[in-house]
Amino acid sequence: MSYNAMSYRRAISDLKILYDLGYVGKVVSRSTLNDYANKKNTITLLQRLVQLSATYFKNEDTLIVDSTWFGEKMYVGGYKDVHGNKKGLDNTRKIHVGILKNSKIICYAKPTEGTMHDSPVFKEILINVSNLFNLKYCLGDKGYCSKDSYILCEEKGITPYLDFRKNCKSARGRSNIWKQQIDIWKEKPQIWHESYRFRVTIEAVFSVIKKKHNNYLRSRNQNSRDIEMLLKCLVYNMTIIGKSICSDTYRT
Repeated sequence: MSYNAMSYRRAISDLKILYDLGYVGKVVSRSTLNDYANKKNTITLLQRLVQLSATYFKNEDTLIVDSTWFGEKMYVGGYKDVHGNKKGLDNTRKIHVGILKNSKIICYAKPTEGTMHDSPVFKEILINVSNLFNLKYCLGDKGYCSKDSYILCEEKGITPYLDFRKNCKSARGRSNIWKQQIDIWKEKPQIWHESYRFRVTIEAVFSVIKKKHNNYLRSRNQNSRDIEMLLKCLVYNMTIIGKSICSDTYRT
């Protein structure tokens, strides 16, 4: 259903085909799906599934973080309509995401209200991903630029490339990594850009998800909307894994 962006009534024939082929063990009723969409523990379950699916690419070492919003209805408008209006984000839900650089798979996803800032979620993303992967680098835009974020990366043994704001000064730094990275950002921009340029990779991931699975949510309440966003991420991950398996089979 999430893959085809269809309602249950329209997707039922595809689900029956999957059942006949043995890919799913049961075609559940629409009421059962609705029950699970209204349970809060379903959110935790889907977050865990997103993480576990990413472990297929266990050897990656670079995390890229960012967030994107989905409209709570079909006609919320575009970027200018949402960000150009003080209350534009009130009609959206936001998903905070961490991806792995090479595979572009989502290794962590957290749904929040549309007005939630990126920086407070950074700690949760980094800790959870670093528990599963041996991270060496972390990339993010200005929304994650804070001394606390740099200190956390230093504690985890990760080199951060979190873009600085124009008013940032190395003299105010409380950690060695803050001073080191801001000096590179100011005095050696080519070296900084060589690593930071990969940050835009996550924008391509958001574009793929929204084009394939819609940039708005069909669900009516907050809990089911968060589940719908997580399902988009999980289906995207399964597509990445499927392509990787097919590519490996073709090589052999």
